[in-house]
Amino acid sequence: MRPARLKPLRGALAGGLLVLGLSGCMVGPDFHRPQGPAPKAYSAGGGSSRIDLGATLEGDWWALLATPGVDREVRRALAHNQTLAAAEATLARAQALLAARSGALYPQVSASATAGRQVYGAALFGPLKGPPPFTYYAIGPAVSYAFDYN
Repeated sequence: MRPARLKPLRGALAGGLLVLGLSGCMVGPDFHRPQGPAPKAYSAGGGSSRIDLGATLEGDWWALLATPGVDREVRRALAHNQTLAAAEATLARAQALLAARSGALYPQVSASATAGRQVYGAALFGPLKGPPPFTYYAIGPAVSYAFDYN
């Protein structure tokens, strides 16, 4: 008679052997990537390519790529391209706008002071005698913050 304590151990051992045996099985087809077509030539003219490191390209060099999208984007970029001074001015303007907008993210603090002279007329108190004319002074800080509810 076998002890009852070995039954769970024997089941775990059998399950482990089953998993180990199945882990070596291959499921699915044996996939191999198909070969792509070989390029006929690397240059637009079909001839041999040559790099001349000292040469400069004149005119619309990007047209040699024969890609309408590239041609359109380069022409658009050149049409909106200005001088370096204009680019620096645009950058300075953008930085100033960013600084102005980021100031709204912080609490706004201000202070004010006023002085004045006040006289209450008979229309306010009717037949009663009102206070005599007086001078007033007001001074105080103000703190405001706009909460973002988004």
